Amino acid sequence: MAMKKSFKKWNEVMVRKYNPEDYIFHSNFLVKFVELMRFKKIKDLLRLTSDDHFLDIGCGSGYLLNQAACKRGVGTDISDLMVKTAWENCKNNGKNFIVQSDAENLPFKNRSFNKIVSTEVIEHILHPEVLLKEIERVSKNDTVIVITIPNEKYINWIKNLLFSLRVDKLLFRKNYRPSRRMDYEWHLHTFDIKKFKELINGKFIIEKTIPIPTIFFPLRYVFSLMKAV
Repeated sequence: MAMKKSFKKWNEVMVRKYNPEDYIFHSNFLVKFVELMRFKKIKDLLRLTSDDHFLDIGCGSGYLLNQAACKRGVGTDISDLMVKTAWENCKNNGKNFIVQSDAENLPFKNRSFNKIVSTEVIEHILHPEVLLKEIERVSKNDTVIVITIPNEKYINWIKNLLFSLRVDKLLFRKNYRPSRRMDYEWHLHTFDIKKFKELINGKFIIEKTIPIPTIFFPLRYVFSLMKAV
């Protein structure tokens, strides 16, 4: 319990320092382009309908949840700031609601959702394998599951190049200054396709892998999964 309390406190500091909304609505058009493409591909894979029960684990500011056209949409986040922001952003969508919750201990019954997403979350939590167990528990056998990860090693290589050439100040202006590496502060785990496949082995089947923005410039990976039943 003490560890979870200290983690929540630490995570709140990170959220306020690296607010997810700054990436979605950023002044730098390249950052914004990549993030909006990520959300577009997620929505394409989910194909939400008016019959769906949808869960967004680590919903952040509620950007995706607010656009969810479904029977019931639920967003969870551990952060006080993100829960407050998500409620504000989703206040006009009466079918959706936000729950403050640890991603490793979801407050829902078994097999509650048929569409689930967790985007750019798994690298931030203490125990990624526990998150996967929770997703497995609350999903039905035919649930569409979408998980996204940053391509850490590749992004670090790009950042090192930008910083070495001293062009980072030209590309990233105003109030946004990226860390030199992805895993300096908020990222507790470093993922790539190989490590992600090892993590989900035996639990989920990858139906589709989409590099963002392109296969030649894979800054993110979006995975469409099904339970291995």
